[in-house]
Amino acid sequence: MDERKIDFIVCVSESICCEECMRYISDLIIPDGYRIDVLTVFEAEGMTKGYNEAMQESDAKYKVYLREDTFLLNRNFIADILDIFQKNDRIGMLGVAGTDVLLDNGDFLKWNIGSIMAYDGRCIKDHFELRQTSATYEKVEALEGTLIATQYDVSWREELTGWSFYSVSQSVEMKKQGYEVVVPYQENAWCYRDNAIINAEDYEKDHSQMQKLYPEYFPTRRMGGEVEKYRENGRMAEQMRELLTRYVEIHLYHDLGKLLERQRYNWLPDMQVQEVMNLIEIYSLEKMSTEKVHCKWFEMNQWKEMYQSYRNMRWTLLRMAYGRADSRISELEKAVAAGEISKDAIRKTANISSNDTSDVFGCFWKEKKEMPLVSVVMSVYNGEKFVAETIESVLNQTYSNIEVIIVDDCSKDGSRQIIEKYQKKDRRVRTILMDQNSNVCVAGNQAFANANGKYVAVIGHDDIWREDKIEKQITFLEEHPDVGICFTWIEVLGENGVTISKEYEQLYHMMNADNYTAENWLR
Repeated sequence: MDERKIDFIVCVSESICCEECMRYISDLIIPDGYRIDVLTVFEAEGMTKGYNEAMQESDAKYKVYLREDTFLLNRNFIADILDIFQKNDRIGMLGVAGTDVLLDNGDFLKWNIGSIMAYDGRCIKDHFELRQTSATYEKVEALEGTLIATQYDVSWREELTGWSFYSVSQSVEMKKQGYEVVVPYQENAWCYRDNAIINAEDYEKDHSQMQKLYPEYFPTRRMGGEVEKYRENGRMAEQMRELLTRYVEIHLYHDLGKLLERQRYNWLPDMQVQEVMNLIEIYSLEKMSTEKVHCKWFEMNQWKEMYQSYRNMRWTLLRMAYGRADSRISELEKAVAAGEISKDAIRKTANISSNDTSDVFGCFWKEKKEMPLVSVVMSVYNGEKFVAETIESVLNQTYSNIEVIIVDDCSKDGSRQIIEKYQKKDRRVRTILMDQNSNVCVAGNQAFANANGKYVAVIGHDDIWREDKIEKQITFLEEHPDVGICFTWIEVLGENGVTISKEYEQLYHMMNADNYTAENWLR
């Protein structure tokens, strides 16, 4: 057993996915005196059989079992796991997400500890679903299977023939051998999972096998109605995928748009269904754009070819977002310059698949354009706790051609004094002091009546904008003159700027969603 070696083990079903996974492995920093290797298993009958096959061939003490659709973001990953393993020889296995409770019905659709960037075709899954560990690591009952690292070899249970419950089973097997199973603290998520959608049919089959293997852990059967509903969602997703991809191949984009207006609110567990929706929104945005560019995908006659080309672009944008060198970046820049890929495709795809698009935006919107005046409108009533930070976030925008019209609606606290201080400090700030208290609509209308800008941007006295918020919105609106209004995604902040979106899930999901029709936004 080579104690200075780390083997990465990947079961491969789709070569293009595996190649992308390898790009991130090649970015890793390898500690002095250590070496790594990658073992790929093709055409495995199931995850456990594939992992066993590679484990038996490997002579490395440390093994990392990685899904082919997982991208390692933490370049210091090797040093981090070695530090945990070498300080505690009772730890047998670690992963990036897990659960501290084994449900007696064996259902693992929800994980509650860890950190992971998980893309499901419409957005990065809500990060607040997982809580961060309270120490360097935290013991869990079971791990989620995106990434599993071990320092001891324990055979995988090959009775599980699918692709869903292998990590739960291995967690149980490790604990039976007396080893601890842990999730480490991750200041930033270590992994990006590119397909966070579980195959319904596979999940149900493996779930049944798990209950037969471990009746002492999972004595309760799932309700028949729940099982059938889950299967029906899977069948509907498959049928919808076949219909949508056929429409794409014969270029019925207008009909697809009408169909998806209805389908958009009925989320189906299928990555390709979600990506067709994204492509059709890109197509509709391109039709409204002044650039009059349609992506090259829309001329292709095979869905597989279109999907592969689209994914290659999305993965290239991810590399940009995470600051990774990649020869495809310059190729993508040339394709955009040549009109083969639209800026709408860049914008939409980057927004839904990464949390920070500033590097992407800076690359593809370099040219200097006219900056029409934007009137920022703010109504204030008793906002002294927040209003200074709110005003600062407006004045610090990367878009500088703004006027800030602040209406104080007869605040009874120190808001008025704070506002007047900013008027003296920055010539872009104008204040309107109401004679009597009314409401936010009356105060807002006073500001609108005094606005000189081509555009109006509204902000509440307790809101904070990211610094490029106006720049991105005005760039979009200038490119799409027929669009009347655009929204942004949000976070909900509590005391001291701490994110508390989880406590306001309805509001969070209402705004952080697919684009709606005008009628639905207004409703």
